[in-house]
Amino acid sequence: MMDAVKAYLSLRRATGFEMANAECLLDSFAHFAAERKETRIRTQTAIDWAVQGPSLAQRDERLKTVCRFAPSPPRRRRWSRVAADESLRVPQMAPRAVHLLRE
Repeated sequence: MMDAVKAYLSLRRATGFEMANAECLLDSFAHFAAERKETRIRTQTAIDWAVQGPSLAQRDERLKTVCRFAPSPPRRRRWSRVAADESLRVPQMAPRAVHLLRE
């Protein structure tokens, strides 16, 4: 995870961010996760690390820093939650497009 932290900080600095506080926090988090033998960011690990901050403001900043560093989960397309029945989408498509779907 340390390599990912370094790459993240380099990228952010290259785009004009100072990242001094984030570097300290992310290094601390990466070492905390490494002690647990974790190679990926886990929600519970981030929370367990963040609550070690001495004040509410510091705990908040710790958690926000890890959240900014963590990759975003993939987004689902809204229509994938709708029933799998193609007839729900077919009327909105041109007849040629419907034919291509069935090939």
